[in-house]
Amino acid sequence: MLISEFGNRLDMQCIVSFTLDSEFGNVSRKYKLKSVAKVRRIGKKALMLVNTPHSDALPMDFSREMERLGAINYAGAWSMAIDVTDSVFMPFFAELIEIPSVVIDAVLIENDRCMFYFRFHENNRQNVGNTVMKNSSVLKGLSIPFFGKASDRVESIHQLSTEIPLHYVEITTKVPPQSLDIQKDRVITTFGNHWLREIKYLYDGNTHSVYYELDKLLSTGPDTVEISAKEKTYETTFQNPLIDYFFAQCTESYIALLGMGQKLSGREFSFYTVIPSMNLERFTGIMLQSFSKFSTWNMSLVEIMPGLRL
Repeated sequence: MLISEFGNRLDMQCIVSFTLDSEFGNVSRKYKLKSVAKVRRIGKKALMLVNTPHSDALPMDFSREMERLGAINYAGAWSMAIDVTDSVFMPFFAELIEIPSVVIDAVLIENDRCMFYFRFHENNRQNVGNTVMKNSSVLKGLSIPFFGKASDRVESIHQLSTEIPLHYVEITTKVPPQSLDIQKDRVITTFGNHWLREIKYLYDGNTHSVYYELDKLLSTGPDTVEISAKEKTYETTFQNPLIDYFFAQCTESYIALLGMGQKLSGREFSFYTVIPSMNLERFTGIMLQSFSKFSTWNMSLVEIMPGLRL
């Protein structure tokens, strides 16, 4: 299982909770909803992809209100993209993800409470704490339920799955020679062909990630940020057509991807993703389309399982 290789390389975790300042927050409080979300920045806009389980016990008024917000009901899940460009939490979010090691695992919304779950490296502890404190006056009803040592990656996903059902999906591929340029690919010239990485966020065509070098660092440049030289942990950006495809298709389908980790070992490229179980049917369709679209990558499914049973 690829995810087990990540351990607790990001050894700190924080949960920040505050009141969501949006119309969906009002609807969520009214109907006592529990949803999962992911924040995406696209150009100058910011969207929150929200996934909410459907329940036949909810009144018809609920469906009308969700449709008014632009939500789509598909296979037992309400999915929508909320414009949060001007939301009061966006300056906090923007500052948080600029911290080199911060990886936001999930955003949970319960009633009108919004909870950011994120991990980071011990070396960025002070920076994270300062960012939270700096934004405390604008985040209404701010509380910090947890700030301390992180569980390993498998345990952290398992804990999240007790809040809302999640599925783990792992795929392995063989990178076609034409997509592995050992002379011009900045990731290869920096880290070689043996590394792990966790995606932080996608912005303006570049995917920002935390890298864990498994061999010897080949070079550094102005776009590579050192997080911990001792633990061979860095932050930089990359472009990959296969990963870009999953991000684009899931955004178009309003699916909140809750983390994606990847490994390159020679030409073997593996990756996992964690999704809300309520969106498994739609994600499966995207995955099967990718097998056809990227036929030269020789993709194969490794496993799909709920909740990362321990």
